[in-house]
Amino acid sequence: MTGSPLQPHPEAVALAKKIAALRDTLAERLAAWHDLMDVQRPWLLALWQEKLGAWELKRLSVQSAAARAKRRLEKFQASLNEGREPDLVLIDAALEEEFLHWQQRIREAAEAHERAQQWVQNAPLSDDDKAALKSLYRKMVKALHPDLHPEQSEAQRDLWQKVQAAHAANALADLKTLAAVVEEPGAAEEPEAFAALHGQKQNLTASLAALAAKHAAAEQQPPFTLGEQLDDDGWVAARRAEIEAEIVPLEAQRNAYEKHFQQLLTLHKHAGGFGPN
Repeated sequence: MTGSPLQPHPEAVALAKKIAALRDTLAERLAAWHDLMDVQRPWLLALWQEKLGAWELKRLSVQSAAARAKRRLEKFQASLNEGREPDLVLIDAALEEEFLHWQQRIREAAEAHERAQQWVQNAPLSDDDKAALKSLYRKMVKALHPDLHPEQSEAQRDLWQKVQAAHAANALADLKTLAAVVEEPGAAEEPEAFAALHGQKQNLTASLAALAAKHAAAEQQPPFTLGEQLDDDGWVAARRAEIEAEIVPLEAQRNAYEKHFQQLLTLHKHAGGFGPN
C-alpha cells in the first residue's frame, strides 16, 4: 500500500501566498517608478523646454556675450597698462579658447530645446493606448525586472533592455511584440523551506519600503513639482517675463562694455599707438 503524498505545511503555503502577493505589489511599484522616471520626467523636462527653453537660451547667449565683451575690454586694457601694443587677433583667439565652455553650454541648450519641440509635437498616445502600455509594462516588469529576477540569463537581460527602451519611447507596438515572447515564471510546485521563505519575505518587504521612499523623494523634486505650473499659462507667461527682465541688464552690460572698448580703441588709434619698439 502506497502512502499518501506529503502535504505542504499550512504555514508554508500561507507564507508562499504572501510572498507571491508581495512580488505582485513590487512589480506594480517598480512599473510605476519606471513610468515616473522614463516617461513622466522626460515629458515634463520637454514641456519646460518647449515653453521656456527659448527664453532661457536667449538669456544664456546674452550672458555669454556680456562676459566676452568684458574680457575683451580687460585684455585690451591690460596690454595698454603694461605698455604693450594690443594685438586684437591674439586677444580674440584667446577669447575663443576661454569661452569654449560657454559655446558648449549654448549648443547643448539649443539641442535640448530642439529635442523638446520634437518630443512635444509627436502625437501623444490615446488614453486607451496609455492604459495598454502600462498593463503590458507591468506584466514584463513582473517577468523580467532584475530586482525580481537577480539570476537572469543573457537573453533575459537583453530582452529587459529592449523592454525599457520601448517603454521610454512610448512604443506600444514594440511592447506588444516583446510581450508576445515574455513568459512569466510559473509558481514553484512545492513551497521552499521556512527559512528561505522568511528571507524572501523580508527582502521583498525591504525592497518595497526602499522603493516607496525613493519614489516619494523624487516626486518632491523638479521637474515633478513643476507640473501644475507648466499647465498654468499665467505662470508660464510670468516666468517668461521674469527671464526677459533678467536679460535687459545683461544686454545693457554688454553694450556698455562694447562701447567702452570702442572708445578705448579710438583713443589708442588717435594717439598713434605705441609705435615700433
